Amino acid sequence: MTTPMAVDDDPAARSGEAGKRQAGEQSRSSMSDEYLTISETAALLKVSPKRVRNLMSAGVFRQGEHFYRRSGLGPRFKQSAITAWVEGGDEQKIMTFPVEHKLTMAR
Repeated sequence: MTTPMAVDDDPAARSGEAGKRQAGEQSRSSMSDEYLTISETAALLKVSPKRVRNLMSAGVFRQGEHFYRRSGLGPRFKQSAITAWVEGGDEQKIMTFPVEHKLTMAR
């Protein structure tokens, strides 16, 4: 008389489940390492592409840290770095000027 195998005892079921788990982990890790264009980054942040370019020029997004440039391609943003910046993991110092250095309007 044979005894029915439990799902946990079935090697095929275990390998299939492990395969699904690995595939899910790979898709999550590859998603965070995805490279985005300026337009895709703007859509992710819900701002205009011009705003993204202004943040690049202001030094908020730094080349080699937040985005990379290759010849023949426009800048590509690393999604994980942008997500970390949004969540506050990448604190940016805000430049402020003392009151005595502020310019006044000429009258």
